[in-house]
Amino acid sequence: MEYIQERFGRGIDEINILLLGDTHTGHPNYREDIVNDALEEITSRKNGRIFLMGDLTEIALTRTYGSTYEQTMTPEEQIDYWVEKLKPHIDIIVGAVAGNHNQRIVKEVGMNPLRLIFKILQAKEKFLNYSAVVKWAFNKGCIHSRHWHGATTSKRAGYILKKIKEMRQNVEVDIACMGHTHRLLTDDTEIKRVPDARNMKMNTKRYLSINTGSALGWEEGYAEMKDYDEIMLGFPIIKMWGRRGNIRFDVDKLGYIR
Repeated sequence: MEYIQERFGRGIDEINILLLGDTHTGHPNYREDIVNDALEEITSRKNGRIFLMGDLTEIALTRTYGSTYEQTMTPEEQIDYWVEKLKPHIDIIVGAVAGNHNQRIVKEVGMNPLRLIFKILQAKEKFLNYSAVVKWAFNKGCIHSRHWHGATTSKRAGYILKKIKEMRQNVEVDIACMGHTHRLLTDDTEIKRVPDARNMKMNTKRYLSINTGSALGWEEGYAEMKDYDEIMLGFPIIKMWGRRGNIRFDVDKLGYIR
């Protein structure tokens, strides 16, 4: 697990972080318009940053799950696509974790497509493998988030959020972020009392759990084939503001129906 920091200069009192993943480029149901809207939105916000949550590419191979012959791009074209898509934003991309579709090529031939994308972009250090903790430092304070693509077969919102909250059993963070299930879900109801040893008082700490959405449509894909519930597409943007001792955070859902 990588531990990195994104430190902002003086006078910064607000930052915005787009969590982008599960786009599945190459699948016929990929919605490029949703990705374009999300990228346009984050570049218009104050101090925008991007964290990539895995499964940017579909990568359906002949010996893996998914239909190789329905893909609209070859695996090489999918890699090229994301090199060009990310190139204008490389300076504001903080990091990226791999998804299970990425691992298909790793398992078959030992080549990691996401790592290759960042190698071509000359930013290999931003590929963080399976999971990462980010320290967002600004205005003399900080917030910690953990990012993991995820691993669960459940499609139920309650269980998905439970799985995300369990991420804190291994690492204590303010914000836990998971992808994989394609659900755009948030929960901020978890609150704990935390002792403040320096000031000898009890503080209240709020936690945020996020399932980071997708850009993969429902019709004529495996979601329709398996009769999964139709879901809101899109991605979350985390907004953080304030200063040390009073840094707050919330999340906007850039949601789309069909």
